[in-house]
Amino acid sequence: MGRNYRNRTTTRETIRMELRWLQNQGYFRPGEERTSLLSWTDGSTVSARARNIDGQISLSLGYTIKDKTTGEKKTLDYTINLVEVPSNLGRGKVLFFICPQTGKRCRILYRAYGSPIFKSRTAYNHSIYYEIQTSSRLYLHTTRYFNLERRLDRLYKMRKTYTYRGNPTRRALLINKLEEKLEREDLLRWMAIGGRMGEVIPENLG
Repeated sequence: MGRNYRNRTTTRETIRMELRWLQNQGYFRPGEERTSLLSWTDGSTVSARARNIDGQISLSLGYTIKDKTTGEKKTLDYTINLVEVPSNLGRGKVLFFICPQTGKRCRILYRAYGSPIFKSRTAYNHSIYYEIQTSSRLYLHTTRYFNLERRLDRLYKMRKTYTYRGNPTRRALLINKLEEKLEREDLLRWMAIGGRMGEVIPENLG
């Protein structure tokens, strides 16, 4: 029996804030502050100010949303904190968003199911589906993504020792490998649909 996707949010109704993309564009460099206008392929835009000053890392967002029922507009202005965590392999640090709802670390924030703010995928009670879930290639990447995520969750809950006599443990090496695969599968499943981030005005606005 096929899955029932009725009354479920799809990727076309969702926009996401990708930390990897922001970092690749030069955001969050130590000692810098950067302001720009971010855009998505669905026409959504967000004013963003990224700061990494004296070890305090944050992303301030400003945008206007419209209630689909009443048509009322609401302007939001809030800040999402970020944290640097030592790499499992002892090679520098990895940057994470702190979900404004759950307080959990994540690399991607979403706006879905009518949420006015960006928050982690685990902050939602329901999954986010593809409109063309019948496509075997897309479904394959989605299945791989969630299988990897479940496997990583189990590894994260184990004893938090990542080095032994100065060398990465086998578990640390496995976690690093799975995290890279997870990010790749996530990129592939979203690239196939669209909804990618961009920058309306690359130059610094402020």
